[in-house]
Amino acid sequence: MEIINIRVLFVIDSMPCHRFLKEAQALSGKGVELYMSYRERGAVIARNADLSLFRAVLQLGKRELFAGRKIARFARVHKIEIIHYHNYPDRLCYQIMHSGIKLPIIFDQHDLMSLQRVKFSRKKKYWEQYCLEQANGLIFVTDFYQRKSFELYQLSAPFLILPNMVSGEISRNLPEIQEKLSDQDGRLHLVWAGLITRQPEHHRYMLKTFQMLSDSGFSIHVYPTRSKEYPHYSAIPHLHIHKQLSYSEMMKTIGIYDAGLAFFNPWMPDEVKSNLVKHAFPNKINDYIFAGVPPITLSSYQPMADYLTKYETGLIFDNVEEITPDNVQKHLKSCQLNIKANRTRILADIEQQLDKVIELYKILRGK
Repeated sequence: MEIINIRVLFVIDSMPCHRFLKEAQALSGKGVELYMSYRERGAVIARNADLSLFRAVLQLGKRELFAGRKIARFARVHKIEIIHYHNYPDRLCYQIMHSGIKLPIIFDQHDLMSLQRVKFSRKKKYWEQYCLEQANGLIFVTDFYQRKSFELYQLSAPFLILPNMVSGEISRNLPEIQEKLSDQDGRLHLVWAGLITRQPEHHRYMLKTFQMLSDSGFSIHVYPTRSKEYPHYSAIPHLHIHKQLSYSEMMKTIGIYDAGLAFFNPWMPDEVKSNLVKHAFPNKINDYIFAGVPPITLSSYQPMADYLTKYETGLIFDNVEEITPDNVQKHLKSCQLNIKANRTRILADIEQQLDKVIELYKILRGK
């Protein structure tokens, strides 16, 4: 393996999220010297993550509001060559850019929040615009997010598309396909890993979807990202709310289910926001695949549908009404076989995408 010998500071204004950690694991494995700054808050999945791959860590307090110069000092002490900022929030990136630091900054856009949030203040939109327009390099999750960002703002920095990937610990030790719960009780079991809400306008409002799937004859298992009660969801027959797990625990656990749900609220009242969400590429797609669980998505969720079509590892339906036990059962065996056969191909494609990140680092360091 080529030794990259680039010192990169990963920064996020929260606890490290899945995308942040997966990128870090993959880049560290390619020889990049990584450092980290993060904010002390977030989900248990992030809290239980192994941060030992970072050479040094700067932890910001919950109420430490003006930390840009502190991060700049940390970067100087450790002779950082590139700052790789992960959004959202964006205010901290704005502060770093105004700290007087003379380092290239990459803005890694996890979400285009100005279009995703119903209530998004002028100040937050300004921070988003400033960070995108002033960054030396840009990374987007999908080409749709890239096009929308270029339509909204005056962007000229070099950019690349980097979909969410697989964690290093999973890719190094590919799990075997597990025996399914349905082999024991004859009932198909679906899993949802991620946040759920009770606000009908939110893209993670899954109450109606889960009720329809339960009525169709599925058992549904939810692994939420928050430790709280969900009485409205718990009232749905054959729906089970499981305890919050760390990422590694979740990946070991969900392999017993037949398929994983990989779409959001199809009945969002805000059409603009609904269209944006349909072009997202959430972490759960590859998490399901590498746990041996075929994802289920809708045809209107184009990046996810295209991805599952390319690798033949999931099921695609036009609407929730079509997702029935009989329709799912028809394709499960072939999807599970394709998952086992195509995971190495997915990993090879991810390697090519990571090479593009390294190339961007080299271009910016050379400026």
